[in-house]
Amino acid sequence: MPAPRPLSAHDLTRRLAALGVPAEAPVALAVSGGADSLALAWLAARAGLHAVALHVDHRLRPEAAHEAARVRGWLDAMGLSAQVLVRQGDRPVANLQARARADRYRLLEDWCRAHGVATLVLAHHQGDQAETLLLNLARGSGVDGLAAMAPTAPAVTPPHDLRRVRPLLDVPKVRLQATLVAAGQPWIADPSNADPRFDRVKARRLLADPPLPGLSTARLAQTAHRLRRASAALEAATDALLDAAACVAMLPGGPAGLVTLDRARWQTAPEDIRLRALVRLLGFAGGAAYRPREDKLLRLAAALAEPGFRGATLAGCSLRPDRDGRCTIMRESDAVAEPMTPTAPGETVWDGRFVVALPAAVPGDLCLRALGRPAFERWASGQSPALTAETERLAATVAPSLPALWSAGAPWAVPHLDIAPAGVGLRAVRSRP
Repeated sequence: MPAPRPLSAHDLTRRLAALGVPAEAPVALAVSGGADSLALAWLAARAGLHAVALHVDHRLRPEAAHEAARVRGWLDAMGLSAQVLVRQGDRPVANLQARARADRYRLLEDWCRAHGVATLVLAHHQGDQAETLLLNLARGSGVDGLAAMAPTAPAVTPPHDLRRVRPLLDVPKVRLQATLVAAGQPWIADPSNADPRFDRVKARRLLADPPLPGLSTARLAQTAHRLRRASAALEAATDALLDAAACVAMLPGGPAGLVTLDRARWQTAPEDIRLRALVRLLGFAGGAAYRPREDKLLRLAAALAEPGFRGATLAGCSLRPDRDGRCTIMRESDAVAEPMTPTAPGETVWDGRFVVALPAAVPGDLCLRALGRPAFERWASGQSPALTAETERLAATVAPSLPALWSAGAPWAVPHLDIAPAGVGLRAVRSRP
C-alpha cells in the first residue's frame, strides 16, 4: 500500500472554512500531546491561525506535570501561544475516562468563555468516529448515537454559547502521524490508549482485526456520516412539529420556562418525531442535560396520548392537562437548583435553564435562588400600575421556579419581571425547545 500522505496547512484551513470558521477567526485548540492533537497544532501554526493551544493536565498520572511541560515546549517551538489548564480535586474512583473527559471539556470551555473565544477546535479523526459508533451500538443507541460525533456541535457545558468543531473527522489517524513524522515532531503515547480495561481500546482492537471484511474504520466512519444526515432530517421534522404544536410562554423579561403543547397536533407525527419533541420540551422546561431513559419516555408518550391524561412528571418537569386539549410543561418547584452565591461578576448558569448576568457592583450578601410564590405575591400587590391579569397569572404559576437575586431577605432583582438594576441581565440557556 502507498505510504500515508501528510496533511498540509491548506487542508486544515479548507476544512475549517467548510465548517464556518474563517482563517482570521480566533480559535482555541485542544492539545493533549498525542499525535492527533499535535498534528492539529502543527497545521494550525503553519496556517498562521489566530490560535491558542490549551493542554489539560488531569493530574491522574505521576508523569502528567512533566508531560504538560514537554507539550508546552513543543507548542512554544511551533510559535503557538499555549496555556496549561490543571484539573483540581481528588482523583476519580470510578468511570475514570468519562470523568476525565467531562473535566477536560469543562476546563477548555471555561477558558474559552473567559477569554472571548467562540470556537474550540478538536482533533477527533476517522478512527475516533468509527470507535464511537461501535461503542454506541453496544449501548443500544438509536440514530443519533450511531451518527457518532458531529463536525460542529455546541459546547458540552451550559450555556452552550460556543462551538466545538472537528475538521479532521474524515482523516485517518495514519495521515496525522505521517504529518508529524514529515515535520520531525515527536508526540506522547498515553499508556491508557492501550489499556484493554477500557471499552474504547477494545473497540480499537476490534477495528484493527475486524471479524467481517467490510467492518473497517473507513466504512464505519462513512456509515456514521450517513446516519448524521438522517439525524439532521429527523431534527428538522421535529423543529416543524414544535413550531406547529408548542408555544413558549413569555414574561416581560424573557421566556417564563413554561411551554404549552397541542396534544392533538403532537399525536399526528410519527413516533420517533413525537419522542424527539418530548425530549426537547423536557430539556427546555427542565434544564436536563441528558435524554430521559427510553422506557420512561415511552411511558410518558403513551400517557400523553390518552384522552384521559391526568398529568405526569419526568426529568424534573411537571406535565399537566390544560384546556382545549393542551398540556402545560414546566419545571417542578421541588426540583429547582439549590440557592447559590455568585462569586464574581459576569454570567452564572442557574438550574440548567437560565443565564444570569451580574455587574461588578452587587450587594455583599447576594444569593441566587428561586423567587417563590409568596415573594411574587408580595411584590405584585404593590405594583402600580398593576400587571395585566394574564401576565400575573403566568408569573404566579412559574414563580416557584423563576430565578431571583436576593439580598437582605428580599428579592433584589427579578429579571423576568423587569425588576433589575443596571447591568443585570437574563437569557435562556436554550433559545428554543
